[in-house]
Amino acid sequence: MANMKKHGLKRILAFLLLAVCLCGVFPSQAFAASVGQKASSWLGGAYVGSDGRHYTSPAPYTYLAYQKDGTVDVHTSSGGTDYRHYMLTDSDGVTHPVFCVESGIPYHTSDNTYTSEGGKNSGYLNLLPSDSRRGIILTTIYGWKPGASLPVSGINEDDYKMATQIILWEYQQQLRSDPYSRHGNGHASADQYFSVVAGRPAERAYDWILRKVASHDTVPSFTASAKKDAPVLEWDTRAKVYTLTVTDTNNLKIDLETLSGSGVTVKRSGNQYTFTSRQMIMDPVTFKFRKDIPVAEDMLIWGRPGYQTMMTGASDPVSFYVKVKTETYGTARIVKTSEDGIVSGIRFNISGTDILGNKVNEDVYMPYDCTLKTGDVEKVPLGFGIEVPDGCAAYVFPRSSMAAKGLVCELPPVDSGYRGEIHAIISNVSSRTQAIQKGARVGQLIITPVVIADFVSTLGEERGTGGFGSTGE
Repeated sequence: MANMKKHGLKRILAFLLLAVCLCGVFPSQAFAASVGQKASSWLGGAYVGSDGRHYTSPAPYTYLAYQKDGTVDVHTSSGGTDYRHYMLTDSDGVTHPVFCVESGIPYHTSDNTYTSEGGKNSGYLNLLPSDSRRGIILTTIYGWKPGASLPVSGINEDDYKMATQIILWEYQQQLRSDPYSRHGNGHASADQYFSVVAGRPAERAYDWILRKVASHDTVPSFTASAKKDAPVLEWDTRAKVYTLTVTDTNNLKIDLETLSGSGVTVKRSGNQYTFTSRQMIMDPVTFKFRKDIPVAEDMLIWGRPGYQTMMTGASDPVSFYVKVKTETYGTARIVKTSEDGIVSGIRFNISGTDILGNKVNEDVYMPYDCTLKTGDVEKVPLGFGIEVPDGCAAYVFPRSSMAAKGLVCELPPVDSGYRGEIHAIISNVSSRTQAIQKGARVGQLIITPVVIADFVSTLGEERGTGGFGSTGE
């Protein structure tokens, strides 16, 4: 009986050991916490660098304390203690290594005293200057995360975590407003926190994180960080398709994730981005992008009244804008010309309304007297040539007053490559002879966009093959 109990105890111990080992396989933050969750706080072991030495707080150090009423107090701590890992265990029993974003404030063991809130709506983060807030959020993208690989050689996980924590404190304590330099805040020196990692393995991770943050905060050269400043990318219609390739002179070589805007795809090759649309976009459409990198967007701020504010997860605050349109009507150039070289007296008038509601409509005039019998067709030189914008074509349509008399004026399409004098074809379809006097308005010259179609060998099945009234009288 005693032997059976002994074997049973061994099985229980083996099961518990297996459970512990399995928990160590998965990153502790693989199970993300949620907004409004409670957590207990505790301290883990000391930070030990790959050089075998502990990381120790400056002695002494000065820190800023942000109050809810917007005021900022200044305090001094004796420091000189080993940094230890900050830990939270949430109400689901999941343990999270956390970073501190409130240097100098006490952090003690507690039961279910911390509550989480979304990073973007954090009351505490909103107390910080905007540059500090943005820097903290950017650091979460490239700083240490559970399960993350080491970014540089010669460091261990504690080096990477310590480097991340130091940068967070520099932003929070206003010793840094960008990834490029440190500065004093009027109470503490620029190097107060940097001294913790200076000359240590963590400095290599520190430098790497700041380089990545600087690169991430740079947007493609053909975009703008503010929506109101977004440049317009306009298709070159000479390409005959709605495709435009632009070059990022900042040479970021990063894929884009579309946050808003539709109807346009973006593909990257090196530092060139190709925008493609299947439809005409007459008015510029604003597109919002961010860099397509793996960010969980799970940043949480953990608060406990009177104690340090903590942070888990990451978020990406960098987005940028560009406006896209596919069509431009360009400028039509009209030049007087004539087969006999005499251009005086040749008239044309620009008036009317185009398809966009703009007042544009070109009347063409008869250059000489002409009499047409029933059934006669006259090819009439109009006395001018026209340079049609790329992606457009010109036509002469009948005037209603002429068509009512049985005189039809028309012109086969004039494409953008034609530069000679254009002619109208006037037909008398009435039952009587008609005279047209020189200077009479005989037609309307219309310039309109043309769609370059892709021809395929098969047809869709949205409509049947019936015609001539097959769908009803």
